[in-house]
Amino acid sequence: MAVYETARFEDRAEILDFANLVFSMAHVPHDFARMLPKVYGENAPLFRPDMHFVSREDGHIRAMVAMLPVPIKVAGRAFTIGYIGTVSSHPYYRGHGGMKALMNMAIDTARREGYACLALGGRRQRYGYFGFTPAGMKARHSVIGDNIRHALGGVDASGISFKTIIDNDDPLIDGMFGLYDRQAVTGSRSKENFLIICQSWGAELAAVMDGGECVGYAVARNDGVSELVLIDPVRYAKPFIKAWHSVKGDFKLEIPVYDAALQREVVGFCERLELTDEMKLHVIDWETTVGATLALKRLTHPMPDGRWTIQVESDSPLTLEVAGRGTSVGRDNRDADVNMTRTQAQTALFSRESLLLPTVNAPQGWFPLSFGMRNADDF
Repeated sequence: MAVYETARFEDRAEILDFANLVFSMAHVPHDFARMLPKVYGENAPLFRPDMHFVSREDGHIRAMVAMLPVPIKVAGRAFTIGYIGTVSSHPYYRGHGGMKALMNMAIDTARREGYACLALGGRRQRYGYFGFTPAGMKARHSVIGDNIRHALGGVDASGISFKTIIDNDDPLIDGMFGLYDRQAVTGSRSKENFLIICQSWGAELAAVMDGGECVGYAVARNDGVSELVLIDPVRYAKPFIKAWHSVKGDFKLEIPVYDAALQREVVGFCERLELTDEMKLHVIDWETTVGATLALKRLTHPMPDGRWTIQVESDSPLTLEVAGRGTSVGRDNRDADVNMTRTQAQTALFSRESLLLPTVNAPQGWFPLSFGMRNADDF
């Protein structure tokens, strides 16, 4: 008979062995301690046994869902996202409803703990049953040799070099963390865990150097740069791209949609621009989630003044307002401009699909709203 419970600290080794077994059998060989050191490495700063929900039979883990609490700050507003990951079911014990029970345990825990929303990176239909829908939007720019030769031929990148950071005591980390901490969206990184979080999923952290001065940093893995933060994008974006290409060859550069300064320097010459989903989202606290992301959109993009009221299922109406540089979101008794299900509302407010199918009566240019979460900050 299956037993559903939260894991204990003494289960750490079994949790790791189980995750490695399931993912290695289903995909390619996995070593979570190496691939995700911030959660599963030795002395991992973010490991939480009580946030691993497990199903046991005969005393052994047969299925597991993990939820990483991610303290996030969006446009100065702090809240917590529960990021779902390491979803795993033993191939010999599937089809018994264990995953459904564990997902519901995670959602119930997030509600009880006061999380504003849940997020994950899995398949749409699989997690749609639990109220998750595609959300957010990030830009992925492709850089090839022709772009460098024709658009950046006159750019001087001779002073730009890169230093891979491998030691948490490296003095350059102070400046890089300071740049990160001033971004419009930040996650659970501190100065002490900055390096290990940047190294998630086999990534490396590289300091961008101009002579002897650190002018930014890049988080890179495989064929691309998933995070680029520069002290002055106007001055350093093009030299960085030219210098990075000279070392790495063709690559992709991901930029959050809110980083308008960096986008402006890149969008005019890259070979291809893809707009991709950031996550699958399940909203718990609508006021907090919508309030923070609406403020972020207004901070980084022009938006017309207006007021719009939505009713999500049986909840009381939620009114969004933009006035000048300010925004507000709150419950009131206004007649709703539109009534929606959870799925419809999350899609209308947060999905890039709303660019193709705008919501009736919604203010033009307001949606989609975006978190702009960096890859290193999620699970």
